[in-house]
Amino acid sequence: MKRKCRAGFLLFACMLMCLGVAVCSQSAEVRGVTKDSVRIGMVLVKTGPVAALGLPEGWAIQDTFNSVNEAGGINGRKIDFIWEDDQFKTPLAISAFNKLLFRDKVLSILTSGGTPQTIAMFDLIDKHQVVNIPNALADEMFNPHRPYIFIIGATYETQVELMFDYIMNDLKAKDPRIAVVYAETEFGKKGLEAARKRAEQYGLKLVSELVLNIGSVDASSQVLSLKKDNVDFVVTCNLTPPTITF
Repeated sequence: MKRKCRAGFLLFACMLMCLGVAVCSQSAEVRGVTKDSVRIGMVLVKTGPVAALGLPEGWAIQDTFNSVNEAGGINGRKIDFIWEDDQFKTPLAISAFNKLLFRDKVLSILTSGGTPQTIAMFDLIDKHQVVNIPNALADEMFNPHRPYIFIIGATYETQVELMFDYIMNDLKAKDPRIAVVYAETEFGKKGLEAARKRAEQYGLKLVSELVLNIGSVDASSQVLSLKKDNVDFVVTCNLTPPTITF
């Protein structure tokens, strides 16, 4: 977790440096840049059932920008930060993205939300050259190469593969009974498919595949089902709030 945080902050610092170069090197008018400010936007959930996913990240980014401003800004320009809430819903994310880009005229949109939201905005991001660090680790974020998107960790598939490797190689489990609890979303289904493939590679079959959707406030039936199946290990492919519930 610490390594992931460091990687995220390093990438975030690199983005600030890139923005600084852009502000410094452009003599012509640049979208979102004035003589004393740089306007930066962000699309990130802050209300609704998965607010716990976005709020800590959003607050941290806001605090970072406040710190930059207190230190004098970027080449003397203060950061004007606009945070749009998409409630983790793709239509709201697209609407917020368009508002930031065309009405607020931001230099860049720091993040465009999660996996489904970002995938839906690939064409917009490419067309308008919007540098973006999405809250998404799907293979589609970089395959094929997307020059304006930067991801901050291993893909969902790789994460699941590593979980199985840890169970089998580090814990040296013998014929483990492994279950998957996942959300019926793009990232959840990708995790489930990766789990099926990795289990097969180890000569295993998943004992149980259970859905726990975003917004779930109770997971009693899933837990009871896992107990009934005598599960040894559970791989979760979900967001933070439903995982806490689980």
